[in-house]
Amino acid sequence: MFQVELVCSDPRCDAEVTLLVDELGEVEAVACECGHGLVELRVEGFEPVYAAEGEVIELRPGRPEPLRIAV
Repeated sequence: MFQVELVCSDPRCDAEVTLLVDELGEVEAVACECGHGLVELRVEGFEPVYAAEGEVIELRPGRPEPLRIAV
């Protein structure tokens, strides 16, 4: 599986797309909504991990608190 980041080839369009595909050839069939082609910026290969069960937690935006180490 690949994660592919794409941008529109038209400099007047600011479209950015991230796709998850099994084969890189699948990206060739995708076009921008404005009608122009998409250009690959980054391609990353990975294997997805599926959890049998889990818990969704909320992450608060902002700077994390400093780590305090007891000595």
